[in-house]
Amino acid sequence: MSYSVMPQFNRTPLQDIYPTFEAIPQRLGWVDMGAGLTDHFSDVWWRFYVNADAGMRIQGPGAALKAPAQRLVILPAWISWQLEMRNPLRHFFLEVECPQISARQIASRYNKAILIPQQQGTLFVDVAQRMQAEEQAADIGHQMHAAVHLAMSHIAQDFADITAQPNVLQQIMTFIEADLQADLRVPTLAQQFHCSPKHITNLFNEHLQITPAAFVRERRIVQACKLLRETEDSIEHIAEACGFANRAYMSRVMQQQVHIAPAAYRKLSSAIAT
Repeated sequence: MSYSVMPQFNRTPLQDIYPTFEAIPQRLGWVDMGAGLTDHFSDVWWRFYVNADAGMRIQGPGAALKAPAQRLVILPAWISWQLEMRNPLRHFFLEVECPQISARQIASRYNKAILIPQQQGTLFVDVAQRMQAEEQAADIGHQMHAAVHLAMSHIAQDFADITAQPNVLQQIMTFIEADLQADLRVPTLAQQFHCSPKHITNLFNEHLQITPAAFVRERRIVQACKLLRETEDSIEHIAEACGFANRAYMSRVMQQQVHIAPAAYRKLSSAIAT
């Protein structure tokens, strides 16, 4: 495989569609996939795929999808996927982070790849094709933002039954994200936000379907994945920077969440970036 990784984009909020739904584009690029290649992975990012040709089979926990050529397919985060290539093909990918949606909420809604309707996916396909042609137009970054926004509007519909997150919950989530190395146990959060531990626990259970501790672990794993692929810091240092007690504990949580050890994740990410 050969990867051409593009620069990061800024945050792309979707607050006009779903008040707390946010999509943050990460890495992207065109990939040459060889015939017979099988790729197994689970990641903290949602993945947007456009294939120049047919021939990719995507297997999740549910039904498999034969990805059509020139159509946008989205693979939700935190789910195990297997890609099989029947023939060589060229393939565009974009990784997107959706921090306000928990792994449990995703798992309760998806068990297979999402084929985006053409009306909402065409702009993304067009921008991908422009990038394949190495077009450097001044508006291409803006167009990618618009394409992600339009595609994620289809995903946001799947979360329409989730009530808008209260301001205090959003403030707590922002506080957690700002200092993952801190003491983020429920009693500490309760003291910081002048409410009872039970109230905080109820907020997370009602709006994210997970406990505060589980949310903190997810956000720490996301940050660890970023540092593993963007820095050369030791795994021990990354574990400490992300608030894990030690490397062994981070490794155990990462294996549980994305089914890969930190060292293996770093090695895979290095391969993608070259």
